[in-house]
Amino acid sequence: MPYPVDQLAALAKANVGLMLKLAEVARKGGEESLEVGNRAAGRFAEEARASIAGATDKTSDAGAVSPAGPRALFEDMATVREHMIAGTRSAFEEWQQAWQAVASAPTAPGALDAFAAIVGPWFGQKSPGDGEKQATSDK
Repeated sequence: MPYPVDQLAALAKANVGLMLKLAEVARKGGEESLEVGNRAAGRFAEEARASIAGATDKTSDAGAVSPAGPRALFEDMATVREHMIAGTRSAFEEWQQAWQAVASAPTAPGALDAFAAIVGPWFGQKSPGDGEKQATSDK
C-alpha cells in the first residue's frame, strides 16, 4: 500500500513524462514540417528555373507551375498533422493510465492522517490532534 508521498511522486513523474512526450511530439512535428517546407521550396525552385529557362528559350513551354505542387504540399502537411495528433493522443493515454493506477491504489492505513499532520501547518490547517490540545489548554 503506497503512502501519499509515493502517490504524489508517481503523479509528478507522470506529469513530467507527459511534458517530455509532448515536447518530443512537437520537436518531431517541427522537423517534419521543415522537411516538407524544404521539399516544397525545392520543387518551386526547380519549376522557377524551368520557367526562366522556358522564357529565354521560346521553343520550350516547360516552367508552368504545376497544380500538383500545392496539392502535394497540403497532403504532406496533413500527414505531419496526423503524426502529431497520434503522438499527442498516445502521450495523453499513457498519462491517464498512470493517474488511474495511482488513484485506484489503496492508501496505507493512517497514512493520510500522518500526511495531513505534516503538510497541514504549511497551509494554515490544524493537525488532527491540535483541537484536543487547545481544548485542554483553555481550561
